Amino acid sequence: MTDQYAPLEGQLEEVKCKLLARHEGETIEFSTCPNNGCFDMCVLKQHVKNGKVVSIETDDSIHKGMGREDKYCPWEDIQLGMYQKRACVRGRGQRSDAYSPTRLLYPMKRKGPKPSWDFERISWDEALDEIANKYMETREKYGPLSVYSDGMQGQTWDPFGEYMGGAIALWGEDSFEPTNTADMLTYNIQNTLCFGIDGLSENQTFFDAKAIILIGFDAAINYPETVYYLLLAKEKGVPIITIDPRYTWTAEAIGTQHIFIRPGTDLALLEAMAYVLFSEELYDKEFCDQWVEPEGFELYRAYITGIADGEIPKTPEWAEGITGIPAETIYDLARFYGEAKPCYIRMVWAAARQVYGKQAARGLNYLQALGGNIGHNGCAGSGVGFSGAEHIMTPFAFMPQFMGETGPTTPATVCMEAEMWHRAILLRQKVDAGEMDLEDYKAEIGCPKNTEAPNIHMMLCINSNRNHLSGWYGCNERREAMLAVDYIAFAHYNLRHPSIPYADIVLPISSPFIEGVNQIPSSPHMGSYTIGINTGTQNAMMYGRGGGDLPGETRPMGWIIKQIADRMGIGDKIMPVMESVGWEQWADKTEEVAHDVYDFWKNIPAPDGQMMPDVPEWEEFRKYPIYRRPMDSGYHVFARAQIEGGAPFPTQSGKIEFYSKWVAENDLTVAPYPDAGQKCFGKGNLPPMAKYKHTPEGMMSPKTLDYPLYMVTPHSFYRHHCAYDHSLWYRDEFRNSVWMSVSDAKARGIKDGDKVHVHSTVGECLLTAYVTSRMTPGVCCIIFGRWYEPSGIKTELMPGGIDTRGDCNFLIPSDFYDDVLGADLNNALVQIELAEDYLKLDKLMEVK
Repeated sequence: MTDQYAPLEGQLEEVKCKLLARHEGETIEFSTCPNNGCFDMCVLKQHVKNGKVVSIETDDSIHKGMGREDKYCPWEDIQLGMYQKRACVRGRGQRSDAYSPTRLLYPMKRKGPKPSWDFERISWDEALDEIANKYMETREKYGPLSVYSDGMQGQTWDPFGEYMGGAIALWGEDSFEPTNTADMLTYNIQNTLCFGIDGLSENQTFFDAKAIILIGFDAAINYPETVYYLLLAKEKGVPIITIDPRYTWTAEAIGTQHIFIRPGTDLALLEAMAYVLFSEELYDKEFCDQWVEPEGFELYRAYITGIADGEIPKTPEWAEGITGIPAETIYDLARFYGEAKPCYIRMVWAAARQVYGKQAARGLNYLQALGGNIGHNGCAGSGVGFSGAEHIMTPFAFMPQFMGETGPTTPATVCMEAEMWHRAILLRQKVDAGEMDLEDYKAEIGCPKNTEAPNIHMMLCINSNRNHLSGWYGCNERREAMLAVDYIAFAHYNLRHPSIPYADIVLPISSPFIEGVNQIPSSPHMGSYTIGINTGTQNAMMYGRGGGDLPGETRPMGWIIKQIADRMGIGDKIMPVMESVGWEQWADKTEEVAHDVYDFWKNIPAPDGQMMPDVPEWEEFRKYPIYRRPMDSGYHVFARAQIEGGAPFPTQSGKIEFYSKWVAENDLTVAPYPDAGQKCFGKGNLPPMAKYKHTPEGMMSPKTLDYPLYMVTPHSFYRHHCAYDHSLWYRDEFRNSVWMSVSDAKARGIKDGDKVHVHSTVGECLLTAYVTSRMTPGVCCIIFGRWYEPSGIKTELMPGGIDTRGDCNFLIPSDFYDDVLGADLNNALVQIELAEDYLKLDKLMEVK
């Protein structure tokens, strides 16, 4: 029977010959994908032919030709971190971005009204002259805090302002700011992306855990490398419990048990688990006595057990009515956690990206401490879980020095929270009109009382080419702000980017992955080298240079910055080594600098004080530009230096703090949090100790009478945040839909595939329904990152047109209620109805 399916004689040879012929004349170049999303660093092995990348493979620099590393390579290699850095579908699909039919190919200047794609082509000289002149004119008229260029964590992404008298810097961070705040209040440890402090526990910790609990953590989507090693841990007998409102890919692929939970109620679950640990004496008393500040510990125990005045015991029965999880399940989960030591327990950042979300992240930190699950093999990292590995130093930190830069002359002013730029623009108009007090304005945007307030009249979004229209909550307010600001300069790869219709001038930039030397988007003069800063192991470094030619009139981002700097008379301050280097030679010259950096880097100690072994010479390294350092001294674990080494935590007490005296004693509208990017939390309330409270955008809110469905907005397997939504490759792979539970759909007469109208208090979308048993009843899901595609149907809520793509951020309000600032809000209460009950079907998908 099998023989009839075997290839005929000569067929395999014929196929092989065709494949070889197809790849004749190709060269190989190596790039990497350190993109925002997973923050890892995976190899993109590019096949280049006639100046174009024709295919992409991933890492075969180690264990070449092995489909399953764990099956063929020694287990010791896994423990040493000597395994492949394999790109996921997003990395391998970079070609669809670079070679998109709507690739932006030349500079353009606005011709028609905003918002529209009505532009005219202009020369590079005209574009660069105009941007330089507008930048200087705006600052001369309105001061150094009049140009917004994005930024985060106490930094500015304005390439010029710090050399010209100052610039706007922002506190906070989009992805993990609430969790970062929780870590600071508990451990006084802040993580700042590439330069964070001790937040990570590396992948090998999974194999030493007795149990793994993942709360909202869909590693299969967000961290593809991590999920593979979670699977290995499961195969070795480690039970994995997933807790999520959705039955996710991670739950399906690696979960031993899945527990559905109502979103926004994670802290109630954690408090009920803490109640069981206290009442049944399952908490790690020895750990808490030694490492938890005693006054805060007793306050927390009194709160949880109901001893404190006005409090009730936070029993599983209490939590059942909030979370939707049966009390019996909570008891079992708490006992399982209390008895499984060490236990890896981690909560996804998104659980905290909501009103009062910081308290959930703090509650997870408390529960880790109660279990003694900090600082040992088998434990998770901090809430943020970033950085801190000691095996290798990232070379790109030295790039500015070797570019000849001496540093800014005037520090930027931290004058608002990172996502509040839209209200900084809109509310400033009220201040100038005498309709709002300046101090109230500062409190609304997170500007300290003793700091100069921003007065934004220009948006310079060149090296921050993020989705300013709809990459964050409150899109209609952001749309209004972009229409109100005087001038917007924007740079991107793709003409259909949602922010381009609001720009005055648009610049085409090269792909940092496919064309030329890799560049860090916010710091174009620091590019070339990458090191993964999350998820896996931090023992590898890679140099990336895409093999494709620059199409059309696209230019390297660094060259653009340099050209504008020269026009403003500060060219000697920014990348002086690159003076007079044309765009044609930009990548080659950058590689010369990278070579010098590499020679310096390989001769300095790693963060652990040891010299990195067997670092090859540049010429050898360049043949396959990835270096791995074997993790002979073991893997990194968050807080090992404290728990096993005896060092104090950098808190006021030297211990883990459940209660923050700093919060209790300070006016949050005045005092920036010390040593933390100058955070000024604004006018809201931040309790000294985390306590569960119903969120006004949650399932217990009175708003559910009109908007009964809680919308969650997880990331996509096919996008880095908002990137690549235009890709025809990816659009062929997934349904553009809103997920609904079977019961919620049935109650509304909705069937799978029906056109539906999704609306909240601030926005509307027209989508297709995906009816599935994977959703918790009362919860719906719109995947984050879709690009706004307005219909011709305009309403009071949607003056630009009802969205037909499903940009979830149009449905999320900008309101923090009585909470403090510092969160990229990612949920909302919505209602869903059949579209035919709202509009005529022949108008539904009309896009203009």
